[in-house]
Amino acid sequence: MNISLNGANITTFGLTMLKGSLDNLLKPAEMKPLVLNENSSIDGSIAITSSRKVKARDVSVSFLVNANSRLLLSQRIDSLIQSLINGDMDEYSNYTGVNSLSINDIRKIFRLVYLRFDKYAGFGANSATVSIQFKELNPNDR
Repeated sequence: MNISLNGANITTFGLTMLKGSLDNLLKPAEMKPLVLNENSSIDGSIAITSSRKVKARDVSVSFLVNANSRLLLSQRIDSLIQSLINGDMDEYSNYTGVNSLSINDIRKIFRLVYLRFDKYAGFGANSATVSIQFKELNPNDR
């Protein structure tokens, strides 16, 4: 799968997306609550269903981080964290804080704000597993 983060192939960070992450990204967004007319002069309720909107959502993406040594592994993770904090650049070369995770095989770009590392495990001689929590502010903007 051809995946890039903020314009750079994820292999730049030594990353491989783990099973289930694409499913998490593609999960349909939850709708915002219905607007109901609870007028006491009518029986029941009237739901206003036109122009319903989606909610922002939290999404978790898991990666395997690979390197040739513990030092390089630590450096790659530090570099990844800094890139996630900065986000992508705008047209004026300013960091936006919003990350562009592009899954080229399905032609989708997920705009995600970094929240935290959910899981950080298996830090060994040359790999670690990380699960990163993001906020997708507008799931319809892909």
